[in-house]
Amino acid sequence: MKTYHLIMLLALLSAGSAVAQESRYTSAFNSSNKQSLINSKDLAKTIAGFKFSRLVKDKEGNISADLNKVLIHQGSFYFKFRLSNRSPIPYDIDFIRFYIRDLKAAKRTVTQEQEVYPEPVFGKELVAVAPMDRKIKVFRLTKFTVPDDKALFIEVYEKNGARHVYLKVSRSDIENARTVK
Repeated sequence: MKTYHLIMLLALLSAGSAVAQESRYTSAFNSSNKQSLINSKDLAKTIAGFKFSRLVKDKEGNISADLNKVLIHQGSFYFKFRLSNRSPIPYDIDFIRFYIRDLKAAKRTVTQEQEVYPEPVFGKELVAVAPMDRKIKVFRLTKFTVPDDKALFIEVYEKNGARHVYLKVSRSDIENARTVK
C-alpha cells in the first residue's frame, strides 16, 4: 500500500467516519456512529486519493489529460482527471466543458449537443498546471444516461493557446461506473 493511501486511510479511521474494507473504492460507515453521509469534500478527497486506472487519454503537444474510471455515489457521477504538463510552458486552463453529442453524423446533417454542467469538488483552485507537473481535479455530475448513438465528451481548453485536449467517455464506461459506498 502506498504511503499516500495509508495516510488517507488513517485520516478516515481517526475521524471515525469510515472503516476500511477490501476494495479501495469502498468505505463503510461505522454502525455506532449515526452520521448519515460523508460530505462532498471528504468524498472528493477520498476519490482523489484512489489509485489512478486510466479510462481514456488524450495528448496535445506535451499536455496530456487522463480520465480515471467513472465512480458513482448517491445518484452523482464523479470524474477524476489528471492533467500533466511535460513542456517548459505553463498550461493555463481557460475552461473545461462537458457535453453529450452524437457519435456519428452523416454529411450535411446537424449534430445535437446537450451541455452538462459539472460541479468541481476537488481541485477547484486549479487554474494552471506548472511545467513538468501534474494535477488532479474531481468533478461531480448529477446522474444521467447516454443513448446508444451518443457519448459524453470532455474538452479542456488552454487560455491564449492551442493545446486543447478532448476526451470521449462511451456509454458503456458510464454504465459500468464503480460504486463508492
